[in-house]
Amino acid sequence: MTTMHEAPKSSARPEKKVTVATASAAAVTVLVFATSQFGMDVPETVAAAAVTLVVFVAGWLAPHTRRS
Repeated sequence: MTTMHEAPKSSARPEKKVTVATASAAAVTVLVFATSQFGMDVPETVAAAAVTLVVFVAGWLAPHTRRS
């Protein structure tokens, strides 16, 4: 019997939105590192802002994981 206050079952798999946002953060971080290897200086605040904006957009656009 299910009660109203029963916690939903958790899944071992993360939401698609979490996966996409995490991967995009890693991609931007690698991109900033790569640009520094080619002599382009990216200020830390600009790199942090870029990661934040890309993660937001990626998380916004990624679909929700369907739950049954």
